[in-house]
Amino acid sequence: MNALIDWTNFPPDVTEILLRDFNTGKKIFDGDINSVVPRALKSDDEKISRTRSNAEVFSPPHVVKFMVDAAEDNRSDSRWIEIACGEAPFITTRYDAESGEAIPVTERVGILDRKLRAIPDISDKLNDVKRAVQSVYGYELQGDSLLIARANVLLTAAEFVIDIKPDELRELAEIVARNFWQMDGLNPPKAQASLFDNGNDCRITDWRTGDEIFFTGGIAMKFDVLISNPAYHEDTAGTSDKPVYNYFMEEAFKVAEKAVLITPARFLFNAGKTPKDFNRRMLDDPHLKVLRYEHDTQKFFRSGNIEGGVVVTIHDTTKNYGAIGMFTEFEELNSIHRKVCVENTKFRPFSDLITAQSKWNLDKLYAAHPECKSKIGSGGTERRLTTAIFDLTEVFHEHEQAGDVKILGLTKAQRVYRYVRREFIADDDSLDKYKVFVPASNGSGAIGKVDSTPLIGLPVVGEPNEGCTQTFITVGAFDTRDEAENCLTYIKSKFARAMLGILKATQHNHKDTWAKVPLQDFTSGGDIDWRGDVDEQLYRKYNLSAAEVDFIESHVKAMD
Repeated sequence: MNALIDWTNFPPDVTEILLRDFNTGKKIFDGDINSVVPRALKSDDEKISRTRSNAEVFSPPHVVKFMVDAAEDNRSDSRWIEIACGEAPFITTRYDAESGEAIPVTERVGILDRKLRAIPDISDKLNDVKRAVQSVYGYELQGDSLLIARANVLLTAAEFVIDIKPDELRELAEIVARNFWQMDGLNPPKAQASLFDNGNDCRITDWRTGDEIFFTGGIAMKFDVLISNPAYHEDTAGTSDKPVYNYFMEEAFKVAEKAVLITPARFLFNAGKTPKDFNRRMLDDPHLKVLRYEHDTQKFFRSGNIEGGVVVTIHDTTKNYGAIGMFTEFEELNSIHRKVCVENTKFRPFSDLITAQSKWNLDKLYAAHPECKSKIGSGGTERRLTTAIFDLTEVFHEHEQAGDVKILGLTKAQRVYRYVRREFIADDDSLDKYKVFVPASNGSGAIGKVDSTPLIGLPVVGEPNEGCTQTFITVGAFDTRDEAENCLTYIKSKFARAMLGILKATQHNHKDTWAKVPLQDFTSGGDIDWRGDVDEQLYRKYNLSAAEVDFIESHVKAMD
């Protein structure tokens, strides 16, 4: 049977069972059933649309294999659930989710595939197949995807019953349709107490007891293993997408003794848009372990890129792995972190030097230019000099006039300076001092990455009476240019950028990402000769081993 399901081969009564929602009595899909094909065979435009609107993701067989292997639970009676199951690849891999190519029975890696292959040839084949199907569950919102999931599970089971009879196929179909139900995991009914608490809306069968129960956050029925590649984000008009994988993670831990998930990795670095308290709870959870992290997401998925990388985690309530605490993908960087930040009693974070962009003195600005109020963001209350603020041509000009302050910003992807009356800019500690301007976003987040657009990406010394827009962050408020130059030298050093790589999981260079970079004395009386080999001196200062030095030298590119 190839991956393109031929619905005409299904008996009408079996198709009716696969379409039935046993909770509502309605159909899970009302469209033309003959138009329903696996995601791999959909057009590129439709794939993109479903990913954006429905947070639809896919799981290639090598990802499925790694994650099912990691669960280390192939017991015939263990109960597995795949949440947001899509076409149920973790249950059965009948075809490659990316290419649509059929996979031979002997090479399939889903949990049901494994359970069925383990059935002895001399056994009561039908009953053993039924028990295997009764042990796997899943839910999915999209009716067509759920229909494919049900069909995949049924076809996989039927392949293991020789000369299956119509009533036997119907019996298997009903088990499948009861075990794989339709549910909205992103926007559950308002009456629900938690993501998976669907009250009377989601009844499933505990085949061990024969009882029909409500699926209420795993309280009524505890699964042995939960596995999923859940939705990552929710499409939000007019702004960056809102992460939702954190909700799935937290609720997944309640549903099963063991949960294996693949998600964006930004939470490991306390970065991204997931709540900080969620990030901290995950990093402090002794039952959570990182199985594999990849910054290059194409090692998991052939197309697309997920900022900050992806991670496979396991959460096992029966094991104490020890809290993750602070995560990096490199053991050498972990040991450097311990020496520089943990064991060093004199450690102070470089982030203490960092401030944001310049700000408006709105009272003075509106007194002179009341027409600007309608153009300033947040209803005229936005004090920050935002990235596009140079469009405010009433106050910004290209040539310096008496009483102006010089502002660094970005126009048409080029670094430029514009001038504005000093009284319109709020005083801050750095405005009348020397400092360093660093791009607020650069690189990919990979350790030591140098931005590919140097006009935008490289830091530069700022003079007194100079400020910047939101495109940059400001480092320091120095009395002399030498101190600012020394600070710039440090920022460009391999050592500092390696330390920055501990927390910089994305392109964003916000203040918190510099919290693991140690602050230095940038005066001429400090312990570093800033005109010598700075990296070599820093390696000695923090007593780095040859292996640790080699790690930095091989992973961090020189910055001009």
